[in-house]
Formats: sequence, structure tokens, C-alpha cells
Amino acid sequence: MPCQDTAACPGGQVCVSVADRALCYQASDPADQPVLEQAGILALDGAVLVDAAADSTVTLPTAAPDGGDAAPPPADGGPLDAGLDSPAALASDSGDGQAEGAGDGNGVGGNDGGDATISVNVCPSAQTQFGLTAQGDSNASFTSGVGVRTATTLLIFSGYAGPGPSSDAGDSGDAGTVNLVYVQAFDPTTASSMGPAQPLFTAPAGAGFALESASVAPTGQIALAFNYGGGYPYQSGSSTQVSLYGAFLEASPDAGPAGVSLQQTAEIESAEITGQPHVAWSVPTGAFVFSWEYVVNGSWFVGTKSFGPNGKAAGGTDPVPTQTASATVPNYYFQEDQGSVAAGPNLFGVALLSSSYNPWLTVLDTSGNLVGAVQVAIPTADPDWVTAGATANGFVYIYDNGSGVAEVFVPTSADAGIVVPDGGPTALSGFNFTGAIHAMNGHAINDDTGGIGGVGVALLYTNGVSFAYIDADGATHFGPSSILAHTYAAGDQVNMTNFGGSFGLSLYSAATQSTQIAASGCSP
Repeated sequence: MPCQDTAACPGGQVCVSVADRALCYQASDPADQPVLEQAGILALDGAVLVDAAADSTVTLPTAAPDGGDAAPPPADGGPLDAGLDSPAALASDSGDGQAEGAGDGNGVGGNDGGDATISVNVCPSAQTQFGLTAQGDSNASFTSGVGVRTATTLLIFSGYAGPGPSSDAGDSGDAGTVNLVYVQAFDPTTASSMGPAQPLFTAPAGAGFALESASVAPTGQIALAFNYGGGYPYQSGSSTQVSLYGAFLEASPDAGPAGVSLQQTAEIESAEITGQPHVAWSVPTGAFVFSWEYVVNGSWFVGTKSFGPNGKAAGGTDPVPTQTASATVPNYYFQEDQGSVAAGPNLFGVALLSSSYNPWLTVLDTSGNLVGAVQVAIPTADPDWVTAGATANGFVYIYDNGSGVAEVFVPTSADAGIVVPDGGPTALSGFNFTGAIHAMNGHAINDDTGGIGGVGVALLYTNGVSFAYIDADGATHFGPSSILAHTYAAGDQVNMTNFGGSFGLSLYSAATQSTQIAASGCSP
């Protein structure tokens, strides 16, 4: 939690100033110990070297975690050398901290034996400072694009629907229209291209091929979500989207600068879908969790399905229970975007809308069984979108509040599930982001794969993409800060991933038919 001095911290914690933020750190918490060791308060063997006075704030030395000089802040918006490449050094598959899957084949999650080792974050605070922006190639046949931050590169995946090139990763290359996924790699520090965009794999035939979302596992595997009928335009919704597929990639040293190759693809949903499908990594189950909204006979539902790092199916919940006995959710002319899943240590939260268009959270255990559900807020207007992330203490719920963006924190416990105080949604804590500005969409993602346990939020505005970080207590936050300046046009889409505490924030531009990505690193 933020602090002004040690007296403001709970008993036994110390106030340490890191860059421009002062936070409370606990000597008995392994996640806090590296910071206290750097501050000279804690010895490597765990012994407390200095008892901080109640009225003191300890300033972290300027040396980098490896003993070298910490990089100064880039005066011109350049790369943050101290942080952008740090996950690569610490993302080794040592087996420590491995999270075994809890799914039983019927639930949200499950582990197929893939390694879910969590890398260690070398940054003492959340990685909220973004470096240079990598600009992907433009192509008249690129329909969509998503970006991913990995251990060693920034990757842009572009959806291609057009004439078959002479060499297209398996297609015959005839004159007909083909659906391809291209990949382009960039240096994570300089953001310079490591080569032109190249075909990676052929997607199934179908009109309106579009990439929608992406996620990366701590061990480097990548999951992509794609569908047909075109992308989801945030301004007006879409009734043309059909089917949903997942593509699963693995590291491949012989695959050129991008270093990834296709393991397999799987059809997830064959019905009409709406909104932007989501995919996120689940630490407790060691699996990718896809979630999406679909339409059957004029009624809307939300489904989830999990896959191990190698693409093996690992259970799911479909439909997700809602306020109604039929498990339906409301959607006004396909305009609402909902259904994102947040994976906490023991529970999964699904962000939905109630039948009266109020923000709603359905909570499941890691096997997909219903734990409870709660209305989390009384909005001033019907939300266009809702999303959620998770911390060790509960769920961070973000929603469109008409003229602005609002947050609510829903506390949980391993024994009691949802912990809702008497008084209902008005008794839950929360805040409004500064500035009454309507965001067209928002995506929340956990900072739990080597990060410090908060939640990152990407907000798409008409003038670009901003980033906010909500601390693990759900009460304090940083931002929103503008990351990618841009004028919105129908067909634009945003994606965000997290690897080793570093956020990869990407934006596809329908006007230029290209994608850009920026990654965050340590604050100097």
C-alpha cells in the first residue's frame, strides 16, 4: 500500500521509496524481500539489519538489481533499458513456483502437464513505464492485429485475408483468397524491426477472418483467438461475427527472428459470437482461459474453455451461470462487450451484465463450479463494456460508467468465497478514474506472472490507448497515462499481455492496416 512514512504502514512493514512511489513492504513476504535487501533493511539470510523509524521513508539505492547502474529515465521517451529486457534473464524454467492444475476436465481450468513456472520480477514496483513503440508492417490485406511481449522480443501477429503468396506456410499459393497469420519480431529495447512480417500459419477458410486477442504463458507459449465475419467495432457492435478458434504457438529456435511455430488450432465456438473474445493465462490452473459471448436463437450467453500450454483442451464452463435461471446475459443490439475472466489464486471471476444492465460478477472455483454471484455497482448509465482482473485479495472490476470509467473492488477469501459487506454494491469500495472521459473499451489483466500482484488496465479512447495500474489492495492506482496516441476508426482493436511483470500493449489501426506495440519496464 502507498505510504508517506513507516508509521502509515501496518505493523512490521517499512515504507520504502522506489522511483516516484513510496510503498509498504513486509520483511516476511518473499515478494517484498528483494526490495528490502536492496534498501539495506534485510540481509540475504533474512535478518533485519535496520529498524526503520516510524517517521522515516527509506529510499531505494539507485543501483540496478544486478549491482549495475540503474538506467536514468529516458528524456526523449526512449527505451527503459533497466526493465524491458529483464524478464528474459529471469524467465528460466527452473521448476520453482510451479502451479499445478486443479481442473478436472469439467471446469474453467486444468493442466495437461505443461510447466507453469512463474518468472521472478526484478522490478521493485509495478512496471508502468513504457518504452519505444514498435511499428508493424502495413499490408492492404491485413484485417487485424495483436501484439505480445515475450522474454526476448516484441511480436506482432497480423490477420491476413487476400491472395495466396508464393510461400505461405503450407498453402498452395494459388490465386484464391487465403487466411493467414503473419508474425513480425522487434527488439524489446530499441523497438526496431528484426525483419519484415512473414506468414506463420494458414487459418481455416472463411470470410471476414480477424485476429481478436492474444495471451502468453510464463514459459513462453502463446495463444491467439480468431474468428470470422470481421472484428468487433466498439462504437456500434457487430452482428456478423461467427465461430471462434484458438491457435497455440510454441518456441521454435529455427523459426527465424520471431522464434515461434504453430502447435495446433482448435475450434472453440461454432455459433454466432459478439463482443471481443478474451484469452488470459491462469496461474492457478496453468492454462489459457478463453471467454466469449455468443448468440443462440436470439439469446446471449457467455462461455469459457481452458487449454494447456500445448493446446490440449482442459475443461470449461458453458454457459456461465448468471442472474437468470437460463444463464442469459443482456445485449442491446450487439453493443455490449462482456465476459472477460479473471483468475485469482483460488477463484475465477467473470465480468457480466445483469438483466437490468448492472455490472455483475459471477464467481467460480477452479473446477468451474458456481461459488456465488454479486451485483458490484449501480452505474449512472448502462455500461457499454465490463472487464475484471484479480489480485490475491479479490477481484478488480472495471466498467464503463457512461461519461467515464469506474472501478469496484470485490474482496474474496479462500474459505468464504465472495466477501460482500452488508449494504450490497454501495458498500463495496471503489473509485472513478480522473477525468470524465468515456472509454470505448477496457481490458484488465493480472500482474501475477512475475509481477507484484496488481492489475493492469488498457483503456481505448477516441484519441488513443491509455494504461492504468491498480494495486493489489484494489484501492489505489496509477494513471491512466496515454501510451499510444491515435484517432479511433471503426475496426481498430486493442490487446494487452503480461510477461514477467512487463505489459505489452498493442493497437491495430484499420486506417493504416498495421499494428503497433509498446512494452513496459522498470521505473528507473
